[in-house]
Amino acid sequence: MEAREELEDAQTEEEVESVVKRNKERIRTEAEALERYFAGEDYESALRSCVRLRYWQGIEEAAKERP
Repeated sequence: MEAREELEDAQTEEEVESVVKRNKERIRTEAEALERYFAGEDYESALRSCVRLRYWQGIEEAAKERP
C-alpha cells in the first residue's frame, strides 16, 4: 500500500504513529543515499533521490496536519 494511502486509512493514533515511524526511517535512508550519490558525483541518481525524499517529506507534513 502506498504510504499516503496508509496515512489516509489510519483510524487510530497508533496507526498514524506507525506510519510516521516507518516514514521517518524512509527519510533517513533516502537522506543517506542522497549523501552517497553526491559524494560519488552521481547527480542523476541524486536527482531521483531528491524526488523520493520530497515525497516522504510530503507524507510527514500530511501526518502533522491530521486532526
